[in-house]
Amino acid sequence: MAFYGIDVSHHEGTIDWQKAKVNGPDFCFVRVGYANGDGTITMDREFENNMNGIADTCIDTGLYLYSYIRTEAAAAEAAGAFLTIAQAYDLTMPLVFDLEDVGVYGALGVELTTSIAQIFLGMVRDAGYYPMLYSNTNFANNYVDMSQLSQFDFWVADYRSWIGYTGVYGIWQYTDQGVIDGIRDRVDLNIAYRDYPSIIKSGGYNRLPAWMRILPGSVVRILPTAAVYANSSVPIPPCVRRQDYTVLKVCGHTALLSCINSWVRLEDLQLVRGPAV
Repeated sequence: MAFYGIDVSHHEGTIDWQKAKVNGPDFCFVRVGYANGDGTITMDREFENNMNGIADTCIDTGLYLYSYIRTEAAAAEAAGAFLTIAQAYDLTMPLVFDLEDVGVYGALGVELTTSIAQIFLGMVRDAGYYPMLYSNTNFANNYVDMSQLSQFDFWVADYRSWIGYTGVYGIWQYTDQGVIDGIRDRVDLNIAYRDYPSIIKSGGYNRLPAWMRILPGSVVRILPTAAVYANSSVPIPPCVRRQDYTVLKVCGHTALLSCINSWVRLEDLQLVRGPAV
């Protein structure tokens, strides 16, 4: 099964996320900014707008950081800062290290470039998050030793009808000319070949609260403290709270339940069994 997504930064301008979510992407990676040579991070000027806007959608979200990092010490510095930013959000897609700048890494050499990626991605993994490397075919084939990074998922960019990278990858960025309603400029389009939200939730990654591990197919019960249905002032009757329900669909922080066919906030649910992955 394939999932379709986008990645965004200030290059796409201010996005109308309410328009973008209609017939829009399954997932989105939002650029935090870029890591300078010394490991400090310069924030993307649209980062907060994008995170605030996407929070009201059903779009699974991850973060990425573009790298100009030049030393191993700077890689550790940047990873720590990146993780601090990530902790403010409930993320259901990976945290991505964007390694593609030939101007920087062509001069550093393959060995140091690979070590920088290992340190950054290893710190993300060790902090309990799901790490991923992003690059393009040319860079992956010539400027980094991918065999030393095989423990991390790979997101490859290649805009041809075929992919020149022959290793394993989980996401393919296949064009930078996508058109999405609500985004005024062309946008990168991606296909994910793995169900990362399910992997992350069921695996306990990304420090998600327990209620965010609820997936379609899970059996749940509505908590006694739940007062109203999601996005509504309609009260939940006591008799409804005494039964178990199968989750039909999860959208953002809400779940559609069987039998009552109503949306309930995830934090108002108790997981009985599951999740079913």
